[in-house]
Amino acid sequence: MAQTVDLRQLVMAIDKQKELNAGLALEYDCVIEIEDPKELIKVLNYLINYCIHLTDQKLNIALNDQMDEFLLVLNVNTTATEIPPISDQLVSVLKTMDANFKIKHEPGNYCLL
Repeated sequence: MAQTVDLRQLVMAIDKQKELNAGLALEYDCVIEIEDPKELIKVLNYLINYCIHLTDQKLNIALNDQMDEFLLVLNVNTTATEIPPISDQLVSVLKTMDANFKIKHEPGNYCLL
């Protein structure tokens, strides 16, 4: 049975639990129905951990309502010229949630997920 998850509240809870003190720009009413919220939490934790290992600076997280979908953006400034690949398992899990992601990396400057 699907459960309702408020993405804004979830991101804020992860930020608080991990003590990230991330820059948050989160829109209200970003609510989804999902079979297994634990999988979503694992995905978000993976992506956040991926980003924070690229930098010693502040992580910025934005959540936007795009009419028929939601856009979650994780942004870090980084001096890394190369970044590690994202786990293939993550890609598979995202597909089960009807979700996808893109990475934009400007070497030595920033990384966006």
